[in-house]
Amino acid sequence: MSKKELEEYINRNSHVIEIFSEKALEYQTDKNNNRFENKRWDEVKIAHTVDRMVNAFIEDVYQKLRSQIKENRFAPKWSWIDFMIKNEVLDKMEESVIEIKFE
Repeated sequence: MSKKELEEYINRNSHVIEIFSEKALEYQTDKNNNRFENKRWDEVKIAHTVDRMVNAFIEDVYQKLRSQIKENRFAPKWSWIDFMIKNEVLDKMEESVIEIKFE
């Protein structure tokens, strides 16, 4: 399974990425509001930073799953999906992301 396929699977079957993105946006907005007015970022830069945070999150999930499955990214999708279902990966991820605090 490729990273893109994993992202699509997560988006179809959970709200993890959406929740993470909302929390990242809230964090970046708060951080931006604490900057001096002449140093504040515009909305485009904040959105870009949030996108990078989301991409890093997905990459981290992908690498962790890949090492747990012990197969490369070209392994059949069903083996990844089977692993995620058996281990309740999406539910656990959602619980973790709900509790996440950025610092």
